[in-house]
Amino acid sequence: MVQMDNQYAFLKPHARTLLIIPLLYLLGYFLARHSGFVFAYQYAISVVASILASFMFDREIISSNRLLGKNFPDFNRISLFVYPVLLAAALILVSKYVARAPVYYLHFSSMDGMPRAELFVLMMVVIVPATEMLFRGYLQHVMMHIFGNVSGSVTAGLAYAGFFLVLSRNIWLLLTAAAIGGLLSFLYYRHQSVLSTIIAHGILVLALFIFRF
Repeated sequence: MVQMDNQYAFLKPHARTLLIIPLLYLLGYFLARHSGFVFAYQYAISVVASILASFMFDREIISSNRLLGKNFPDFNRISLFVYPVLLAAALILVSKYVARAPVYYLHFSSMDGMPRAELFVLMMVVIVPATEMLFRGYLQHVMMHIFGNVSGSVTAGLAYAGFFLVLSRNIWLLLTAAAIGGLLSFLYYRHQSVLSTIIAHGILVLALFIFRF
């Protein structure tokens, strides 16, 4: 039976394309427990390596159609700029007054003593673009083909959050990543553009650093 919410129902990729998820998790687990890299670099190496591996299944991951989408540059500016800032503010407040724990990306530097300037550059230049290419441009794209648009978006967001649990074994970081992954998955579902989620993710990171200071 064809799922009516899935516009790609007749072009479903093979389930083996999802082997990137266990590969990502296993690599992250190994680096977190056996490497000398700090948390941020464990994350970056795992994601970039998984992107390279994903080319075995999908060579369109860096295509202009996948990166820009069909509506570029006509994006909903409220969703791309306002939503990330509001979420960043909410996370800062919850982390300060409820969880009393470092929030999301600042958790990286607080765990390992990594300078925030170095973390910020790594985030904006490597981690944010690579994260969106892997989790939205590849995994969510594939999952939307296989499971349908809504189910695929939710599953991709959960896969993103689960990776943080593998790396950190920190429940607060898992919940924070789930909230951010949910927003980014929604934006990709809405715009079908990796560039849109890179912009939103970058604004979110910038807002977290500004609010934190």
